[in-house]
Amino acid sequence: MGIFCISLAYPKTPLKNRFIIGVDGLSSLDSNKQLTGILFHGGYNLFSKKINFISIEPKIGVGYFEGKKENKFNSTPISNYKISCISGGLSPKLNLALNPDENAFIFLENDFSVMNVQAKINDKGSLSTRTVNENFIFYYTIKVGLIFQLSKRSGLGLWVGGTTLKFDDLLNKGVPLSKEHYSSEAPSYCIGISLYL
Repeated sequence: MGIFCISLAYPKTPLKNRFIIGVDGLSSLDSNKQLTGILFHGGYNLFSKKINFISIEPKIGVGYFEGKKENKFNSTPISNYKISCISGGLSPKLNLALNPDENAFIFLENDFSVMNVQAKINDKGSLSTRTVNENFIFYYTIKVGLIFQLSKRSGLGLWVGGTTLKFDDLLNKGVPLSKEHYSSEAPSYCIGISLYL
């Protein structure tokens, strides 16, 4: 998951030119779909020499999602799927120090990413599993969070956000028009934690 960062940070911040590793959790709040996922990613935060609050973080990552649709009345599984992925992107980010010591920041991030995915799907009424691939899924995530200095050269970031990531087109590949199609298969809500090292 390649990511691009723009930060209203200060020259003394320990977050400049640091490796970043993170874990993101994603979920749908639709009680009938039970879609959840996790993304692991790593990158490097590069700040501009001329403009101290601008940084660039190339990032790559891998992830896994599971989804299940259930009967509204008795919670009987109707269909389920498992998705593995590789992702990358660019994300502008604004950081603002919360105190004069510059050891705590609030940030707003706009994450533009792409994802390469493979899904294994058990459709409603089917006894077999089908496999589909999608080379390019573009999605946007907005994140709001806090970054805390842990030591002279490390920090911890925590955030919450929302994403436009959807798997409808992927899951509907090869499904005949006469069959029931997937809709709103989206892990719209997310949280994450990152370490600056």
